[in-house]
Amino acid sequence: MTRQIEQWSSAMRTSMSRGLLLTKLVMLAAAASLLIDQLRSLRTLSSSSRLMGTFDGWDRPHGPTPSTARTAKSDDMNGEIAQDGEDDDDVVVASTISDGNATTIDIHEEDEEDEEEKNKKTEKWKPLPWSLPNLIRKSTIQQSSLDFMNELGSMKRGMNISLPWEGDDDAPAIRISPSLPTPIISLNLPKSATYSLYEYFHCGGLTSAHAFSAGSIRIGECMRDNFLSDAPPFRGCDLNGMDQRIQFYSDIGIQGPKCYYPSLHDGGLEHIAKFYPNATILLLHRKFDDWHASIRKWGGGRLLKIWKNTCGFAGDDGQCLPSDIACWRSFYDAHTEKIRRFAIDHPSLTYLELQLDERTPMALEMYTGISSECFKDCHPGKPTDPTIDMKTYNRCKPINATT
Repeated sequence: MTRQIEQWSSAMRTSMSRGLLLTKLVMLAAAASLLIDQLRSLRTLSSSSRLMGTFDGWDRPHGPTPSTARTAKSDDMNGEIAQDGEDDDDVVVASTISDGNATTIDIHEEDEEDEEEKNKKTEKWKPLPWSLPNLIRKSTIQQSSLDFMNELGSMKRGMNISLPWEGDDDAPAIRISPSLPTPIISLNLPKSATYSLYEYFHCGGLTSAHAFSAGSIRIGECMRDNFLSDAPPFRGCDLNGMDQRIQFYSDIGIQGPKCYYPSLHDGGLEHIAKFYPNATILLLHRKFDDWHASIRKWGGGRLLKIWKNTCGFAGDDGQCLPSDIACWRSFYDAHTEKIRRFAIDHPSLTYLELQLDERTPMALEMYTGISSECFKDCHPGKPTDPTIDMKTYNRCKPINATT
């Protein structure tokens, strides 16, 4: 009897051990099944996010507020152009859109993107059409900046349109502290004091941007995408790093690989006037010989090469050699003429054109109310002299104004 009890007890222990093992296996299987379901849910969420669309910081929706973390690429060519061949296509972006109740996470990964996204990345960019006016027919290009401003001012007074820098009586007088309508948009070509103007308005207390807005968003890229989608030009790039509304924009063109210059590409100026009919357009006109020598020398002629290869810009006929002074002069003058005609056709805009010379600081003060001492000769890049102490180096040097 005792032996039978021992055998039965041993059998029960063996059976319980097997039962416990089986129970553990069942629990592990259930846990594995739950993990698989969760992974499938995450994958579905990621796919759904991509189907909802990618927020890249340039097209700010009216509903949920986007917060975008992005990897920015800096330029090293005096702050005027980005690296040749740079594109944001290889940047991994993690975006969140929150409406206070739920957050949608949109993560873009190279190994999970669909065919449509891949096709978009590999699709060849077709340069946008651009044009400049023919200077053979009647033009304003023979006028100095001052003469054109006087003529435009006379036309506006005849239309009962007041000028910010003039008094309101019948005998216009210069105001003590004029205030230009914002946004103030500089249409200067590269190597035409774009950074000096940025520093000037910044010194005068205006929230200013040169080439980039908050989050290292390239203004030219932002304006290009908004132009193509018929959205306000600065939508998504209208704030600085402290969430302050930008009042002055400078260096707003983008050279490549997807080129866009609102003052050169067809419809770019009209796009600005459509959404900002009361803005200020600013053109600081540099002497052509100085501009051409500077832009030819800059980066070993790299800017002109990029213009030709990615934008199709090579003089007004697209055939200029870098050394062809007459051809590039025609391009430069036609650019000024196009902006002047635009100013005449859109009188609600405030147009300010100045010649870049020793008298520029005082002229700027007269038109803007910002002290002439704020306008200096500024260069955003590093100095070419390796012996200069960067701790004491100042990007801006005073200009000695003459009467």
